[in-house]
Amino acid sequence: MKVKGTAPVAVTLRQNETLHWAYLEFAVRSSRARVSQRKPPSIPASRNVIEAIRYSYDFLDAAAEFAYAIVKDGPDGDSRPNSWLTRYVDRQWKSLSLCERLGFLSFTKCGQGFWRNEGQRQLFEELRALRNALTHPGIFGVERMQEFADLSDGPALSSREVIYGQMRPPKDPIAKFAGTLAVLGREDGRKALEIALRHAERFEELFGRPEACLFGRINPRSNLAQSPTTVLAHMKHRFFDSPWCAG
Repeated sequence: MKVKGTAPVAVTLRQNETLHWAYLEFAVRSSRARVSQRKPPSIPASRNVIEAIRYSYDFLDAAAEFAYAIVKDGPDGDSRPNSWLTRYVDRQWKSLSLCERLGFLSFTKCGQGFWRNEGQRQLFEELRALRNALTHPGIFGVERMQEFADLSDGPALSSREVIYGQMRPPKDPIAKFAGTLAVLGREDGRKALEIALRHAERFEELFGRPEACLFGRINPRSNLAQSPTTVLAHMKHRFFDSPWCAG
């Protein structure tokens, strides 16, 4: 029953969001997509593999921004202790590297490092180095070798191309990504996705909420949120159980 003279009540709800959900979904789909064996000469690596690697890292970057917004501008205000460290992070946030952001976020939240052991941190660094090699590529070239019957102008009997140019490998690598663009394959994309999901689990542990998943994906069939742990459990093959189980 409508009471005369009453005015409608306006309620404003504020919610912080970034594209980290979308980036993780893009990485999941790209890692599962088929890799074409026939590529134009101008494309040295599969698009799906490149996107799986890039979006896996971009997810971490966007998730760090989201976590920072949660602790700094959440529903209850700034949840961090008022200290010189939090003030320093606020002043320097935009200029900090992603590695530094993750470290400061975790330490100001719970007094712990983001990575629990050196293997976890190294996997982050290997993903970062690979993503940078794709977004800031060095010089690579194509060497074409053709075989002719003689020195006349006749057509070549055979022809093949070799793409050369190595990506600088880390010392004692754990992920063991492919060393050249030409041989990046589906396994490299899946490794990148798993590293992103392992970090998503840590984000959820540090900044998640009991009633909601904040760093997962939406299942396209059920339209329900899936935690990173659930997504990892459905992966047919995982590469990095050891560094995280040892954590």
